[in-house]
Amino acid sequence: MKFFVWIVNVFPFLSSKKRKKALALKQAESSDALDVNRDVKIDPRIESLKDSSDKLVKLNLIKNFFRNDILDKINDKTKEVHDLFRINEQLNIKKLEQFHYYYTDNLAGEHGMMTNLKKGKEETFSIINEKLKVANAKLKTLVSKEILDPAWITKNKNKYIDFLQFLLSNIYNNLTDKEKASKLSISQYGKDMSFDKVFSEELFYEISDEQWNLLELSSSATYYEYEAFKIEKKLMGKCHKNTFRLEFVAGFKLPSGNCAYLLNIKDTEDYFVFKPQNYSFYMTVFSKVHSLIDDNNTKAGKDKKKRTELEEERDKISAQISEIKNLKDEKIIETLQKYLTKISNEDFLGELVQVDLDRKYLEDILNTEKLSI
Repeated sequence: MKFFVWIVNVFPFLSSKKRKKALALKQAESSDALDVNRDVKIDPRIESLKDSSDKLVKLNLIKNFFRNDILDKINDKTKEVHDLFRINEQLNIKKLEQFHYYYTDNLAGEHGMMTNLKKGKEETFSIINEKLKVANAKLKTLVSKEILDPAWITKNKNKYIDFLQFLLSNIYNNLTDKEKASKLSISQYGKDMSFDKVFSEELFYEISDEQWNLLELSSSATYYEYEAFKIEKKLMGKCHKNTFRLEFVAGFKLPSGNCAYLLNIKDTEDYFVFKPQNYSFYMTVFSKVHSLIDDNNTKAGKDKKKRTELEEERDKISAQISEIKNLKDEKIIETLQKYLTKISNEDFLGELVQVDLDRKYLEDILNTEKLSI
């Protein structure tokens, strides 16, 4: 029993000793790591060049925001000074630090003149720039939509007219000359009569129920009936006289989906309507229906109008952005010009580097003389 108690008491002691030993070892390793880091010396020249590069980035952001010729030149000249010290290791890097302290920081530092000016304009710029992104996105969506090829549309219009010419002449033959006639069937021509199914969405003029009434058959008109077709007698006579030569003028569409065609007997002032839903053909007066032909009432026309509106909106927003980024304050422009003149002056740059170059030249001479002795 005593042995059991001894075991219980000793084990925690041994465990505690192990923990202390592990902790001491870990602390020793951390201390060694710190000593190694202390031995690694940071090259002040590299640090200064890194700091100089950071200042160039800030100046470049200012330059890109305002897009001003003077700022462009200041940015280029400042980079030249940076590169001068980067390439020539014999130059005193402290002078680069002083250059940035007296010049770059006052222009593009945390509290620099242009930094403060940029901060004052950024909120307005962000709001307007977001509007520009939205307008451009809408334009991109609109432009990316499939646009029907005009040549392909014309080809299909002509094909459809050929079909109507054949259909009307065939009805005429069935009505007047049984020997030339061939039995007509609606199902036979169903596919050829579906031009509106393909093109009405993009090209047909959308009209109201009230406007649709302008396309109705005159109550005084008389017409032939053959199978399901109804053709005004006056129209049939005029078509026959002109050997059934027709032209496509326009297509109209109701919100319900019903469609109607406005056609012309070629080389005449005679116009007629064809309604495929009840297979009827009858005369109309162009002056009565021409007001229905309005490009703003087609999907393609509406898309074109919307595109124009979006382009105008985009241009207006772009002009507002240019106005924000435009430096108009004469005092600021004058200050920037003086700044540029100062750092571009050859004597100024010479003062930055010449003393160091002279000192290096003198050291080289002295070292050479020591070797010769």
